[in-house]
Amino acid sequence: MQVPDLFIDLGGHAGAAGFSIQTKNISKFKKEITAIINQKLEGRELKPEKLIDAQMTLNAVNLKNCRLIKKMEPFGIGNPEPIFLFKNITITQKRLLGSAQEHLKLKFDDIDAIAFKKGELDKDLKVGDSVDITARLSLNTWGGSTSPQLIIKDILT
Repeated sequence: MQVPDLFIDLGGHAGAAGFSIQTKNISKFKKEITAIINQKLEGRELKPEKLIDAQMTLNAVNLKNCRLIKKMEPFGIGNPEPIFLFKNITITQKRLLGSAQEHLKLKFDDIDAIAFKKGELDKDLKVGDSVDITARLSLNTWGGSTSPQLIIKDILT
């Protein structure tokens, strides 16, 4: 601990960083913690990390596999939901959803996919484009019918 004098109390569980601090010490804490982080990261090249459990093809996105994944619930700390990589898949349809057009709905062959809060990517994509995506498998029930669906985490190309 490099700034113990700023804290009133420390706590939390293994997956948390709980602490209490007086309001008057927040700006000093921010300055101190920023300096510590900058020192520890100096000279390192930071790149975002994409955690992928396996590569999958579109023909494996079916009700059976979606139901198998669902049996692994509940997901959370210690049991993360599997993320799959889909390479070189072609967009066959696209449209925006949501009152503010904030969600992007794509179709790859006969598989529906939704990218929540990624509506801004619509302008960069067109039907016929081939992309790589990371996504999780999901079941979509609508109008009494259930179908497999991809929940897109990232569109990589």
